[in-house]
Amino acid sequence: MSDTLDALKTALEWKGIPCYWRSMPYVRHTMTGHPFHRVWKNMVQRVTNPNNGAYKNYGARGIVICDRWMSFLNFKKDMFPTYRADLFIDRIDNDGPYAPENCRWVTRREQNANRRRGSLWKVGRRPISTNTSGFVGVLWCKHKKRWISRTHTGGKLRQIGSFATPEEAAEAYQRVRNAIREGRMDV
Repeated sequence: MSDTLDALKTALEWKGIPCYWRSMPYVRHTMTGHPFHRVWKNMVQRVTNPNNGAYKNYGARGIVICDRWMSFLNFKKDMFPTYRADLFIDRIDNDGPYAPENCRWVTRREQNANRRRGSLWKVGRRPISTNTSGFVGVLWCKHKKRWISRTHTGGKLRQIGSFATPEEAAEAYQRVRNAIREGRMDV
């Protein structure tokens, strides 16, 4: 097998195709195409590839992968025993690295609760975000020149009210959402 592998390496190098495994032995992990392998590949891409759509939220922000996990076999050794197909990899510290001590498997709901939000990125004291208010359910109404708070529940868009500041609108939104969750308000 080793002779065949050496012959393949030589043939590829002769044709000008670089061999990335020159410095380390080639080891088959037999998981190519498996959802767990895709988790690792996607993680590496969003942190290291500037052409990846998610790079701006990971690699460009300074998120890194520990050296150990740059090898799929080490990542598999650390994370596969607790892997389930319905879970997602999540960093406990959202600004920390992908590393064994900072990663866990979580449900979609838990993952969404651990993400950066516009209201966490502050310039002075004002929240900033792509939705201009930095708060869920709050937007600026040019016509009224006020902040509008609204919620989407039961398939209906329901306007809560208009407010002078985005903070007031966000508080109103939270009150209504809590009332709906607790069953104090009909959907």
